[in-house]
Amino acid sequence: MSKHSTAPLVLTLDVGSSGVRVRLYDQSGTAVTGVKAKQDHTITTTPDGGAVFDAEELTNACEAVLDAAVKQLDHVHGEVIALAGDTLVPNIMGLDANHTPITPIYTWGDTRAHGDALELRKELNPTAYHERTGCILHASYVPAKLRWLRRTDPELYGRVKCWVSVGEYLFLRWFGEPRCSFSVASWSGLLNRHTLEWDQATLAALELTPDQLGTLADTGDGCKDWLPAYRKRWSVLSDAPCLPTVGDGVGSNIGSGCTTPDRVALVVATSGAMRVMLEGTPAQLPAGLWSYRVDRKRCLLGGAVSNGTNVFDWLDRTLQLPPAKELEQALGELPPASHGLTVLPFLAGERSPGWADDATAAFVGLRLATKPIQILQAALEAVAFRFALIHQGLKAQLPATHTLVASGKGFVQSPTWVQITADVLGQPVVASDQKSATARGIALLAFDLLGTTPLQSVPFTAAQTFQPRPDRHAVYIQALAQHTELYNQLLHQGTIAPQH
Repeated sequence: MSKHSTAPLVLTLDVGSSGVRVRLYDQSGTAVTGVKAKQDHTITTTPDGGAVFDAEELTNACEAVLDAAVKQLDHVHGEVIALAGDTLVPNIMGLDANHTPITPIYTWGDTRAHGDALELRKELNPTAYHERTGCILHASYVPAKLRWLRRTDPELYGRVKCWVSVGEYLFLRWFGEPRCSFSVASWSGLLNRHTLEWDQATLAALELTPDQLGTLADTGDGCKDWLPAYRKRWSVLSDAPCLPTVGDGVGSNIGSGCTTPDRVALVVATSGAMRVMLEGTPAQLPAGLWSYRVDRKRCLLGGAVSNGTNVFDWLDRTLQLPPAKELEQALGELPPASHGLTVLPFLAGERSPGWADDATAAFVGLRLATKPIQILQAALEAVAFRFALIHQGLKAQLPATHTLVASGKGFVQSPTWVQITADVLGQPVVASDQKSATARGIALLAFDLLGTTPLQSVPFTAAQTFQPRPDRHAVYIQALAQHTELYNQLLHQGTIAPQH
């Protein structure tokens, strides 16, 4: 790196579901050209609902992309002041007494613990658990996964001495300590969101002790005491602190500019989420929504859906829909909810707000005259209805005037779908113009935590604004009522989430 420039830079490591990426960013959140590395990987799935990574392969991928990026830093003008990372969350893996992984990395998408989550709801008061941890007793979170593994493979479970996320494991390899940020810990379902300590009641139910988990730390508590092998391997980073990894949703919010209560992130990828960043943590949580920590001072409040662009992809394959341009025009010409269909889009189960992970999709009202384009329209409206229900829970925490910031490549590339969503919610939706928002957000958070550039000083930009159309919103209010009625009829009269 050049010694003639002291411009601060942050190197980011983004561990996602489809790959590991490294980028370099300046204080404005602009990616520095010439420093970029990526290695693809895939989640291994099994017919019984398994969704795991191989721990060694993922670790090697993370270190390989850092190797590549470090070599590229030779030609950069500036100073790397931190290495910051994010991972998909929650995830969990078991280490033996030698700190060697002996289990796969179990991801949030692994549903094999569904029955164990139901059992935990009988042992732990779901409402009290939700208030303490900000999470739901559900197969996607760590408590159910640990109970499942102890039940199905007690011998393997018994050999595990420490449970960590992939970010903690990397920290252990590089610094000798499995440091866990409040952010990642809160996504696990094991952290008390008020005390910022491991939740005693949950650990007792799992027969765990805090020393079997990572070392809790604030998100800004970095370390630069690299172990000798890594100090030599990445000497250019030897004076740069490595921050504990955070949940990928934190980066996504910040990177798209959603750092204040008046800007709400609306992310539609394969799955989706709606999140708002708040100071502190709410005293009481809306039913069916979660709260995860950004750091000691800030949190995310919101909900997640398991059905986003995967619904479109499935219908595209199944119905053999026309090309995108033709499809977009045809969708735009249809009146709202005029197809006579009511759809529950749960092709991949349900999360917020009802958390019925055994839910399946339903298309009600099909007739001989129903056209494929109408089925698609009804399904896209139904995805928007799920976000509308999350939005209803969030409203009490939002200012009366607020904007939804849309991101997700497949979503924002369909202006008609974004407009449908604005019409359903009755709120303006702006399409984010940020690429690689998650990595960008992690860099901006690092600058903020290190006191270099406050988040509020970074300008917000967007590509296009979609205003809700009142006449269509009125139609969608009635359609949402029909959607909710069908949900209650088919899924046990409503939500399994805590009711207040």
